[in-house]
This record gives sequence, structure tokens and C-alpha cells, in this order.
Amino acid sequence: MSLTPDLIRANMSLEEIETHDHVALFYADDDERDRQSARLCSIGYERGEQIVLLATPDVLEGLRRHLTIPGRSLAELEAGGNLRAVLFDEGESYDEEKALLLLEKLVHDGVAKGFPAVRIITYASSLARWWDMKALLRIESLCNEIFEETAAVSVCLWQANEPMVMSVVARHPFLVVRGFLCSNYFYMAPADVAKDERAIPVGPAFLDRLLDIQMNELSLKQQDERMKEVNCRLADEMEQRQKVEWALVLSENNYRNALNAMADMVHVIDREGKVVLANHVFIDKVKQLGYPGNVIGDRLSDMLPYLCQENLEDNERVFNTGCSLKKEEMVRIAGHDICIEVRKIPVMNGPSAYNVLTIAREVEQR
Repeated sequence: MSLTPDLIRANMSLEEIETHDHVALFYADDDERDRQSARLCSIGYERGEQIVLLATPDVLEGLRRHLTIPGRSLAELEAGGNLRAVLFDEGESYDEEKALLLLEKLVHDGVAKGFPAVRIITYASSLARWWDMKALLRIESLCNEIFEETAAVSVCLWQANEPMVMSVVARHPFLVVRGFLCSNYFYMAPADVAKDERAIPVGPAFLDRLLDIQMNELSLKQQDERMKEVNCRLADEMEQRQKVEWALVLSENNYRNALNAMADMVHVIDREGKVVLANHVFIDKVKQLGYPGNVIGDRLSDMLPYLCQENLEDNERVFNTGCSLKKEEMVRIAGHDICIEVRKIPVMNGPSAYNVLTIAREVEQR
């Protein structure tokens, strides 16, 4: 979408990053990395926060040549205690436990010196030499608990061409893409991350598409006051559509991987009621219920005969109207009544729906 200057000024939102936030910031090249770092440092300095840079000596040296805060050099900031550079020594070993203890100590030391918060800026590419990617991502995930409980602001800078960028996304509650702060609909809690260590590679268009989705949401917020009531009703549907749109920008293989990263039961049917795509959670559940078929290519009504006629009619309604549907229904499985929250979302091809994506999860009875 086209971005007007007013819209850009209104929503360039690094300033909206708050205490306790853990944000992944993606950059395309070193120049963008240094520009974004300068903004982050300037914002932290204006708020009176202590700025901590976690980097290797070579990266920090490059940053010293580019990062400036109006009226203050980095050397002056370091001398005054406003900025602290933590250099990872080539000869020292940093296991996961030691890394987490270091973060806690950095925050504690800064607060003890009177700073209202500590802004930790981490350059992930510098740290990758001490841990393999899985270990680094586990640390990123476990850090969320530290930042929730301490006066810390954490921004991790990642190269946008990182082959495991979707795995990076899953570890951070918030993202910064092209300078815009985005809520992360793919965030996974540490306990869920531990169950799924798979890498989810993406194509080069992912970040642009991600930003386009976020800017579409922001532009809606700029509309006339008369549209606010409509936007509130659409907010829930937008969230579900965004999950689907994020997946659809990937290739078919990546689309499957994105769905498999979700903890809900997910499947997609065509107009004949045949399952054309399903995640592992859905397939495992169907197998547990004793269905002997292949799932993919079979009719939903054959593999789940206990589905009521109303559920099948709901699918037809979504196909015919092109509108999403959300409801709760009781299903009797193996002699037990289970309450299921169901969201059905049309997959559109022009004005018509050619598939229906269903996201289902068990909920406690109300």
C-alpha cells in the first residue's frame, strides 16, 4: 500500500517500545542497522534510561563510527554511565545459564545506579559465534520472563535474510519491521517453544508483506471516528486473517510449516468438503480418534462423523458469504462432551471463497 507522509510520521513507532517489551528488530544491511541503533539509543537517552550494547569488539567499533546522539558522543555517554558496552570476549565461554545471569545483573546494576530502566540492545549476529542458532533462540525465549519481571527494555537486532527468521519471530512478543512496531501474532511462550525447535525458513518478501499487513491495520486506525465501532467488530477477524495472510506469503512448504507451528487444530477444506491441508495437531487428533485414512484428500464428514449437521452448514455459509465465523459448540467424543471454540475463515480468490480454513481449540465449559 502507499504510505502518505502523514501516516509515516504518525506511525514510525520505535518511540512506542516500553519497559518490559522484548522486541526483534529486522534490518536489511549494516547502514539500516546503524540508523535504527542510533534512534534506539537517542530515545533511551531522552527517557533517562541506561543503554547497554551487547556486541563483539568488531561490531561495536563499527557502531562507534555511526551512532551519535545530538550533542553527546558515545565516549561521553560511556564516561557518564548513560551507555555501557558489554564486549563478549573471544576466549570466554558463555553457556545459557551464564547468559541469563548476565542479563539479570546488567538490569540490576543499572537500576541500582538510579536509572528508571535499562535499555538492552543486542546484535544477534555477533552472538551467534558463541551459540548455535537453537541455543541462541532458546536464550531469546527464556529472556522474556526476565524482561517481564525487571525494569528492562530489550531490542534484539537480526539480519532480515536470516534463514530461520520465523523461528526468531516466534521468540519475541513484538517486532520492528522497516521502523514500524508490530504486534507479533506468531509469538510462542517459552514452554511452547521448547516443544517445537523446528526452523521455518522464509522468502525475501516476508518482511515487506509483514509490514504491509501491519500498515493496513494502522491505516484503518486513522479513519474517521464514525468507523471506530465497525473497526472494533472487525478487530477479532483481522487478527485471524493476519495469521492466515502471514502464512500465505510463504511458499506452500513454508505455509505448512507455519501452520504446524500453531498449537491449535487447523485444517483447510475445499468446496467438496475434502481436507486439502492440515497441521500436525489436527492430524494427530484425528488419528487418536481411530480414523485409518490419510486425512489429506478425505472428506471431513467421513473422518469426523460425530460433527453435527450445523457444523457442515457453517462451512457452506462461509463459502457462500465469504465472511468469517466464530462460535463455540459441544462435541461428544468417546463418551465425553467437549466444548470447542471454532473459527472459520474464507480463503478468497477474487470475490469468491475457494477454501475454508478452520482453527479449533478445546475450551473450558462456561
